[in-house]
Amino acid sequence: MTGVIIAWILGVATIVGTVIAVWHLVLFLREKRKPVLTEHDVKIIVAELERRGNIKAYLGGLTDAVKEVRNPFDDGLKAMKEYKWDDAIGHFKKALEKATGIELVALYNFIGQCHYTPGRIDDALKNFEKSLGLAEDLNDKKGKATVLNNIGRIYLTKGDLDKALKYNEEALKLHLEIGDKEVKANALNNIGRIYQTKGDLDKALKYYEDAKKLHEELDNKEGIATQLGNIGLVYQIKGDLDVALTFHEYAKKINEELGKKEGVAKNLNSLGLIYKTKGDLDKALKYLEAAKMINQELGSKEGVAKNLSNIGLINQLKGDLDASLKYFKEAKTFNEELGSKEEVAKNLGNIGLIYLNKGDLDSALRYYEDAKKLNQELERKEGIAINLGNIGLVYHAKGDLDTAMKYLEEAKKLHKELGNKEGEAVTISNIGVICWDKGDLDKSLKYYEDAKKLYEKIGSKKGVAIQLANIAEIYEKRREKEKALDCLNQALAIYKEIGAKREIEKTEENIRMVKGN
Repeated sequence: MTGVIIAWILGVATIVGTVIAVWHLVLFLREKRKPVLTEHDVKIIVAELERRGNIKAYLGGLTDAVKEVRNPFDDGLKAMKEYKWDDAIGHFKKALEKATGIELVALYNFIGQCHYTPGRIDDALKNFEKSLGLAEDLNDKKGKATVLNNIGRIYLTKGDLDKALKYNEEALKLHLEIGDKEVKANALNNIGRIYQTKGDLDKALKYYEDAKKLHEELDNKEGIATQLGNIGLVYQIKGDLDVALTFHEYAKKINEELGKKEGVAKNLNSLGLIYKTKGDLDKALKYLEAAKMINQELGSKEGVAKNLSNIGLINQLKGDLDASLKYFKEAKTFNEELGSKEEVAKNLGNIGLIYLNKGDLDSALRYYEDAKKLNQELERKEGIAINLGNIGLVYHAKGDLDTAMKYLEEAKKLHKELGNKEGEAVTISNIGVICWDKGDLDKSLKYYEDAKKLYEKIGSKKGVAIQLANIAEIYEKRREKEKALDCLNQALAIYKEIGAKREIEKTEENIRMVKGN
C-alpha cells in the first residue's frame, strides 16, 4: 500500500515538474516573442496611412521599443489600417504607459493622426501640440519637424493658410538643419499645396518642382511620381490641359513600373478630370471607371469614394441627374463608413447641386445647409465659403435676389480672408449674375471684369474665357455688337487652346447668334 502511495506522490511530483517546466518555457517564449509586425510591415502600413490621410507618421524608435510598448503599437497600426480609429487610440494609449523619450513624441503624433482622419480636428491638434511640446523638451528635431508639418496641415484644413504656412516654413527650416532630404521634400510639398490653395500657382509650381528635385536626388521614384502629379494639377488649374496630361501620363508610367496600383489609380482619376474639362466626357468616364476598378481591387474605400464622386460629376454634365445623384449618394455612404466628415460634407454639397439642377430648391437648400453645418463642426472655412455661395445660388433660383446677394457677399468675404483667389473669383462672377438679374448692367460688368482679373492673376485660362463670355453678354444686351464679338472670339481662342470641346461648340453658337442679330 505504501509503495502505491509513494508511486502516486512521485507521479504528481513529475506532473507538477512538467507543468512548471512548460510554464517557464511559455514565459521564455513570451519574452522572446517576435513583434506582431516586421519593420518592413510597419513601413508599408505607415506609407499607406500617410497617403490616406495626408498626415506624416513618425516612428521615433517604436520599432525597437520593449514589448510592452511595441506590441500595443503594432496592434494600433493594424487597427488604423482597418479604419478602427478609436481602437487604435486605445492601443497607443496602452503603449504610452511604458513608453519613454521620443517614443512618446511618436505615439502622440499617431493619436493625432487617428483623430484627424475621421475629422476630429481639435482633438488631433491637441495631440499634435502635446507631441510638439515633448519633441521640444527632448530636443527631438526630426520629431518636431514632422509634427510641425502636421499642425500646418490642420490649419490648412481649417482654412487658416497664413498659420499653415508659418508652421510648414518652420518645419522646412528644421529639415535644412537636420539634412533629411525626404522629410524636407514633404515640407516643400506642403508649402506648395498652401500656395495652390491661395491661388498663387507659380509659387506652388516652384515648391513642387523643388520637392521633385529632392526625390530625384534620393532616387525615390514614388516621390517623383507624386510631384509629377502635383505639377500636372497646377497646369490643369491654369488651363494648360495638354501639359497637365503629359505630367499625369508620366506619373502613371512611373507608378506602373513600380507596381504602385494606388498611384496608378490616382493618375487615372486625374486624367479623367482633365478629359472632363476638355469636354470629352466618354473618355473621362473611361479613365474614372478604370481608377475605380483598381481601388475596388485594392479595397481602398476612400479611393472608390473619390472615383464615385467624379463619375457623378460626369453624369451631371451628361445631363443624367438621376445617375449622378446615385453616384454621389454611394460616395457619401462610403465616406460615412470611413468616418471622413470632410468628404461627407463635399458629398452633401454635390447632392445639393443635383437637387438645384433638378429644380428641387428646398432639398438643395437642406443639403447645402447640412454640408455647411458639418464644415462648421470641422472649422473648415473653405468648405463653409463654398456652401454659403451655393446657398446664395439656391435663393437666386428662388428669385430672392437680396438674400442671394447676402450669402454671396458672405462667401466672398470668407474666400478673401482665406486668400483663396479662385473661390473669390467664382463668387464675384456669381454676384455679377445677381446684378444682371437686378438690371444693373454697369455693376454686373464691373464684377465680371474683377473676376476676369483674378483669373488672370491665378493663371486660369478657362476662368478668363468664362468671364469673357459673360462680358460679351453685357455688350450684346447694350447693342455693342463689335465688343461682344471681340470678347467671344477671345474666349473661343482660349477654349481652342485648352481643347474644351463643349465650350468651343457653345461659343461658336453664341458668335453666330450675335452676328445674326
